[in-house]
Amino acid sequence: MAKLSILPLMGIIALAWEAESTRATPPTLDGIDPPNQAGVVDGSGTQRSPQEIVKDAVRALESQNSVSAKISQEINLFGKKLIGSGGYLEQQMGDIRLMWLSLTIQLGDDCSSLLQVCDGRFLWTRTKSFDSEQLRRIDVISATKALEKAKRMPPQGSAGILHSLGGLCKLMQRLHDTFVFTSVQPGLLKMQSGQLPVWQLRGRWKPGYVAKVLPEQKETIESGKPADLSKLPRHLPDHVLLTLGQVDLFPYRIEYRRADGKGGTKPLVTIHLSHVTTNVPIDPNRFQYNPGDMKFEDETDLFLRRRGVKRE
Repeated sequence: MAKLSILPLMGIIALAWEAESTRATPPTLDGIDPPNQAGVVDGSGTQRSPQEIVKDAVRALESQNSVSAKISQEINLFGKKLIGSGGYLEQQMGDIRLMWLSLTIQLGDDCSSLLQVCDGRFLWTRTKSFDSEQLRRIDVISATKALEKAKRMPPQGSAGILHSLGGLCKLMQRLHDTFVFTSVQPGLLKMQSGQLPVWQLRGRWKPGYVAKVLPEQKETIESGKPADLSKLPRHLPDHVLLTLGQVDLFPYRIEYRRADGKGGTKPLVTIHLSHVTTNVPIDPNRFQYNPGDMKFEDETDLFLRRRGVKRE
């Protein structure tokens, strides 16, 4: 078996799922009602579709002044079970958005890790996968100036730049962009403090993304016929379950799952977020990073080129 590389929280592979799965409710989620394909009615009496709820969750995250959470992750791939743990911090400081993400996954005596830190000037990303290690950097201030000059700034300003690079907002936006969420059902999520009312949303691949992963089925997909997701590489799921708090729309759990061939599904990757606090000030020193003598790659120009912008 080839060595497993880290599957980071920020965008584990662009994934999606098949809505036909017959065993979508995980055992730790109680009080589930039948799925609602149409969506739910919010406090203002407006009907919200599953896809709109996910978009609302992205906006809710973007509006928080600060977020703090613990991360735990379970991975079941290639006959191995891996457990990961870490933490996440994000805070708005004036016009600057700060972020800190740490995740470590242990496999025997080896471990893979991801550290991502935005100190207001640079976004540092350090990855370690068994016998290799890499450090990358993006100059957020230079990128902001270039995007402003080219009139390509995201609607959220400098915070939007960070959210396009990493963090929970990027993860949630990617879920929204690569999945079609087709149903939502209310439930209760067991927490240390009690039971939390949640929405559990089911999503499936967007056709365009499936065509990229399975190019041999492109014509079938473009004709409107369903793809044969059993042909996906075995490390990719065919559906996802997203659990959001009913009140705060926070993503407390994300499950990437795959049909097991027996009428049920099995989890490949499960991400849990716990001990969540929002809008509580965080010590700015938590967002400092010193690379020391480690060599790094500057990816600022690459980041800008992908957006059709050059840095002067």
